[in-house]
Amino acid sequence: MRKTKQLILSLFILLLSFVVFLFWAASYLDYDSPVKTGNLIVEGWLRACELEQIGERCRDINELIVVGNEFSLDSNASDKLSSHFQKYSKTGKKVKEGRWLYANSTLLFDPELIQLPVNPDSVRIIVKAKGTDANGRFAHFYLIVNGKFVDGDFTSGVLNNYLFDIATEKGGINSIGIRFDNDCMSEGRDRNLFVYSVTIAGKEIAANKNTSLITACENRFTTGFSSKAEAAMSYLKAIGAIAKEYRVVTFRFAKENQTLAAAQSFREWVSGTDIRSFNIVSAGLHSRRSLVTYRKVLGKDYNIGIISLKSTRYNKGNWWKSPGGWFALIDESVSYFVNLL
Repeated sequence: MRKTKQLILSLFILLLSFVVFLFWAASYLDYDSPVKTGNLIVEGWLRACELEQIGERCRDINELIVVGNEFSLDSNASDKLSSHFQKYSKTGKKVKEGRWLYANSTLLFDPELIQLPVNPDSVRIIVKAKGTDANGRFAHFYLIVNGKFVDGDFTSGVLNNYLFDIATEKGGINSIGIRFDNDCMSEGRDRNLFVYSVTIAGKEIAANKNTSLITACENRFTTGFSSKAEAAMSYLKAIGAIAKEYRVVTFRFAKENQTLAAAQSFREWVSGTDIRSFNIVSAGLHSRRSLVTYRKVLGKDYNIGIISLKSTRYNKGNWWKSPGGWFALIDESVSYFVNLL
C-alpha cells in the first residue's frame, strides 16, 4: 500500500513538473528583446497577419532585409498544366461560376483558353474578384503571366474589375495565374479570395473547375518569384512598409533546420556590408531560437536583438487549448535545444 502511494505521488510530481516546464518553456521561447537599430531582418516564412504587425511595431526602418528559401524552377509547369486539363476537364458539364481560394494558393487557367489570335505589343488583363476581411484588411492577390509577377491589389467585399496593362513577350501569353498571398484568420474572421473571371484582350474566361486549377504548390511558376524572401518582400511593400533600403537574402531550401540555413546565408551576405546591428523579426515561440541561432552563427561582432510578433498559429494567452499551440511548443522546444548543441 505504501509503495502504491509513493508511486502515485511520484507520478503526480512528474506530471506537475511537466506542466510547469511547459508553461515555463512557452514563456521562455516567446522572447522579445529588441536593440536600438533601424535594421530589420525579417524571416520569410512569416504569415501575412504576422507581417502586417511590422508596421505597428517598427518605425524609421533603415535596412529592411527579408531572408527566405529559394523556390524550385518547374520548367515544364505550363506543359503539365495543359496535360492536366486534357485529362481531367469535364466538357459539357455545368459547374458553378467563380472560385474561392481559402488558403495561400494560385488559381491557374487552362492554357488552351488564353491563346491570343495575334501577338500584340501589349494586352489588358482584367481580374474580376472580391474578398473577405480579417485583421483590418481584405484579401490581396497578384497577377502572374508566363510564370512572372506582374502586379497586385487589395480586393473589397464586392466584385470589382482590376485592370492590368502588360507588355507581351515574344511568344505571347502562355499562362495566367492569380495568386492569393495574404490568407489570415483573426478574431473569428477569415480572409479569403473569390475570383469570378479573368478577361484577356476582351475575352472573358469564367473561373470554374473546367477552366482553372487551384494549387498550393510553391515554386517559381506558381508564385512568380524566385524565393520566399521575394514573395514576402512584395507583400510588405503592398501593405506600405517603408524603408530606406530593401534587400532579399536567399538560401537553398533545407528539409531540416531552415533557421540555421537562413542564418548561415545571411552571414555570407552581411559580411560584405557595414551592418553590425540589427533586430530579427520573428513570431511567437520561434523567436528565441532565431536569436540564439543568429548569435551563434554570426558571433560577438554583431549586436543582435529580437522582435517577437504575435503568432497567428495559436493564441498566446491560452496556447494549450489548440493543437497548433501544443505542436508549436513541442517542435520549438526540441529545435531550440538542438540548436544549442
